[in-house]
Amino acid sequence: MTLKLIKNLTIVGAGKMGKALISGWLSNGLSREELTIIGRDIEESSILINTFKIKLTSSEEKNIKSDILVLAVKPQVMPDVLKKISPIIDSNTIIISIAAGITMDFMRSHVGNENRIIRAMPNTPAAIGKGMTVLFSDKELNNGEKGFVTDLMSSIGKVSWIKKENIMNLVTAISGSGPAYFFHLTECLINIAKSEGLDKELAEKLSMETFIGAASLAEKYKTMSIEEHRINVTSPGGTTEAALNELMSQNALQDLMYKAVKSAVARGNALSGK
Repeated sequence: MTLKLIKNLTIVGAGKMGKALISGWLSNGLSREELTIIGRDIEESSILINTFKIKLTSSEEKNIKSDILVLAVKPQVMPDVLKKISPIIDSNTIIISIAAGITMDFMRSHVGNENRIIRAMPNTPAAIGKGMTVLFSDKELNNGEKGFVTDLMSSIGKVSWIKKENIMNLVTAISGSGPAYFFHLTECLINIAKSEGLDKELAEKLSMETFIGAASLAEKYKTMSIEEHRINVTSPGGTTEAALNELMSQNALQDLMYKAVKSAVARGNALSGK
């Protein structure tokens, strides 16, 4: 399916993730005329007008027709949003929610049982077609429906479906939040380089290009495991091995990352009311 064939797609929310989806979809052929955006504030409006040449629509509009409704809002405002958008939903509307922690039971308590609802967890690289999206539905979708949603999200990166909703918070902690972990690691390298005497420009260049290059290498040679990529950089008795001895001693970095992921999962559970 080409995004040029999509009709009547409405997205509620134009925050960081919403803008990433909008950017990715428009870059892959979605018609601006078929896209309606319901925004919440002046800042969102100015960004969309200047960046995407699109204006926002008020949630009070009654004449919006939505074949696909994407909810890209923060979990904390979802109850209010679901009340406001009820006039533009009918039984044929496919609803896709990207809100972390918002369960199917919660969605159905506001929307009802007729609609096809899909929980999606994309990440911000979707803006450049490099996203990773995990999808779940509590109802059996026919091949056309599942293919349609898969194609929509595949246009902005890779897609995986899961069969159990209870792992969605872990998925969110790994791939939804994951880009921030890699960015922070790069921040750490920049700060260390500066503290040891490199000027800011060189510190940023070395750290950023290494981050980009390593990811590109892993992408190009996908048949190699990440462990193999690591070993390829590590000469016995060399500088890399010395550094890894610190990071891998008693699983130091893995244990720290485990705590970080568990914290993210716990926050997702709290947003789910668990």
